[in-house]
Amino acid sequence: MGSITVNAARGHHYYRCPTRQNDGKDACPVGKNFRADKTESLVWEFVSSLMKDPEQLRADLERMIALECKASSGDPEREEKAWLDKIAEVDRQRSRAQDLAIEGLLDDDELRGKLAALEETREMARGKLEALHGRISKIEELKCDADALMEHYASLVPEAFGALTPEERYHVYKLLRLKIVGGQGGSLEVSGAFGESFSISNAETLRTPSGSITSSSTPATSKPSGTPWLL
Repeated sequence: MGSITVNAARGHHYYRCPTRQNDGKDACPVGKNFRADKTESLVWEFVSSLMKDPEQLRADLERMIALECKASSGDPEREEKAWLDKIAEVDRQRSRAQDLAIEGLLDDDELRGKLAALEETREMARGKLEALHGRISKIEELKCDADALMEHYASLVPEAFGALTPEERYHVYKLLRLKIVGGQGGSLEVSGAFGESFSISNAETLRTPSGSITSSSTPATSKPSGTPWLL
């Protein structure tokens, strides 16, 4: 969502869905504008409740990292070598096909067909290699962000954590990979590196016996539909 000023006289800023604004009301079912100060206060309260239990937060972050590692099962180095070998083999076959054409053993149509097939194989291998590097990079970033979050912020006393500047709060949101989706009823779905999505509202945020966090009035299973946004 984008931030706009709806009531200039009072200086109130609101979040609203740019998709709905640009593409019409049928593009997004959420027509509600979310007042920025109240929304940010509610989200910060939720994040603060996460940070007050650093052991649970670390467990959530480690579980998220484990899930990412599981999705990238296998030996990354071996997989990388296999795709690099595939690209090298394609280059050898391409060179061989050109040599055959020079020797008159392949006509122009045959050469074009072979080169096109080899180029398709090369692009597929490059795509797989890029995806592998992306998965590895994501896992490393998650680990670094989790360490930074626990080292610099989770150890702060509540008073110091509450006194963080807007810029520092935004940094915490980035480390948590925080995403917010506004719902039609005014609830907010919060997701991030801590695992599950949680639905929060103006009611008090509580920690359930299982360790997850949810709103006392909005069930955690509710799924507000809308465009994700970062504060």
